[in-house]
Formats: sequence, structure tokens, C-alpha cells
Amino acid sequence: MDIKLIDKEKGIKFKFRVNGILIRNNKVLIVEMNKTGFTCCPGGHVMLGEDTKMAVEREFKEETGIDASVENLFAIVENFFQGKEMDFHELSFFYLLKADEIEEKKQKDFSLVENDRDKIVNMDYRWISLDEIGKYNFQPSIIRDKLEDRNFEIEHIIFYED
Repeated sequence: MDIKLIDKEKGIKFKFRVNGILIRNNKVLIVEMNKTGFTCCPGGHVMLGEDTKMAVEREFKEETGIDASVENLFAIVENFFQGKEMDFHELSFFYLLKADEIEEKKQKDFSLVENDRDKIVNMDYRWISLDEIGKYNFQPSIIRDKLEDRNFEIEHIIFYED
């Protein structure tokens, strides 16, 4: 069971997520889901009883098909933002990952389709240069900025999106 809470009176939803940052040849793997116009790091929800390291390795494999393991923590982000129907309070752990082997077809841009609880999600993956990540509508933008600056210091960030 995913860890998500909704307070209908306040119109806010809490999500507990993990995100994997895989960098190879100075490029980071990002994903755009359902042609939304924004990109992010592959990841997903933490399951009840699951630690964040297990969760990010599981989610990264489920979403990308790439076996990756945790190298180290990158950031913990408390992200507050507005959605279409309600506000969000999201707690996310971002981990730097390493992959010993990546099949050749996934060393280039690729697309996958995921059935996430009977909801079809089209995922377009791109390897983008850290020098060019600032050109993308990458969310949360605070992580984009850390990657662009090559700031690999572990940080706890409280971030309010505009």
C-alpha cells in the first residue's frame, strides 16, 4: 500500500515519494509522463513498511527496466505545490544511483508504457546533459538547479513552488 493521505476539508494531499538520479557520461536520465510538458526523475511512491532505499531501487526498475542501486542520498525535499484539483505536500527522497550495466537500447532515449493501477502512463525517457538541464521544465526546479550546479552535497530542502 502506497503512503498517501488526503485531507478533503483542507483540500491537500500528502505523498511520500522516492526519485532516482542516474548520471552516465555527464547525462542524467529524465522522464516526461503523458506529454505533460514537464520532466522529472524516475521514481514513485514508498510502500508502507518499505524503506526509501528499497523503494527507489524497486521503483526505478519498475519504471525504466534498468537495474540500479543506491550510491548515496542527494536530497530530501519537502515540496509544497498546487495541483489542478488540490494542493500537495510531498516528501521526496532523491538518491544518486549507479547501474553497472544498461542495455544498449536504454543508453539512448526510449519510451515505455506502464499500467499503474489500471491507468496507462506513457513515459518518454531522455538522457540530457547536465549542462542543458536548465532548458527543461524539470520538477521540482530546485533539484534541476542542484544538478545544473553540480551540487552533490546532501541537503534537506523545504520548497514552495510558485
